[in-house]
Amino acid sequence: KLILVCGDNIVCGQHIKTWQVLNKMAEIKGYKVIDHFKDKILNRALAPSRMGHKGLIKDESVTVFQKN
Repeated sequence: KLILVCGDNIVCGQHIKTWQVLNKMAEIKGYKVIDHFKDKILNRALAPSRMGHKGLIKDESVTVFQKN
């Protein structure tokens, strides 16, 4: 099994659904999605360290895969 947890990105003002891209890559490699949900981050004690911007992740996408 494989569990993927990630947030989306914004590049040059464009919303990139990173989880969709990574999920497709896993499926190409033979993994099948067996569960998927979004987890809102309502109370973050510390912002993540980032270079160049101060954006916060508002929600994470969680996908569980199983190898075919």
